[in-house]
Amino acid sequence: MKTFTFTLITGLTLLTSTLSAQNQMYAGAGLGMDFIEDADNNGILGELSIGTVFDNNFGLEGKFSTSISDSEESQNGIKEKDSITTLSVFLTYTHAIDQQLSLTPKIGFSKTTVDAKRSDNFGGTASHDDSDTGISFGLDVKYKYNPTTYIYAGYTLFDPKLFNQKQDLRTFSIGVQKKF
Repeated sequence: MKTFTFTLITGLTLLTSTLSAQNQMYAGAGLGMDFIEDADNNGILGELSIGTVFDNNFGLEGKFSTSISDSEESQNGIKEKDSITTLSVFLTYTHAIDQQLSLTPKIGFSKTTVDAKRSDNFGGTASHDDSDTGISFGLDVKYKYNPTTYIYAGYTLFDPKLFNQKQDLRTFSIGVQKKF
């Protein structure tokens, strides 16, 4: 995990710094919710992103998101809290609807890690984690607040295999991106 994370961050940093002289770079931060199949309460997440848009509207984006508040599930007297972290690289395409509004579909790879903590009514606890790397899809709607600031709403679908089964993991987030 550490090697994957270091390689991803180093590669994105080198790529975006090399390309930034002739393209539009941006960084962003947002808050959102994760939606896990069968969860009673969805978790709150924080996310950071960095990316670049080339002259032809295609771009690259790196995104890190992590749980601020865990998702919760309860079954047969056993409570489970899931802390979710994703590290993603996306190929993007920005399509301007008008001068203020744009759509950015994206496809990429994401490493999803879940740290699950279980507890029962008798005080017993257990903790385990799992991770998977796979394809992810998303769509951002961006509003141009001023020439360098965008407000966005984003939806991302992940399809990881965690704990020996496919998981339906989706996130919805809102945030701000700043061009530099």
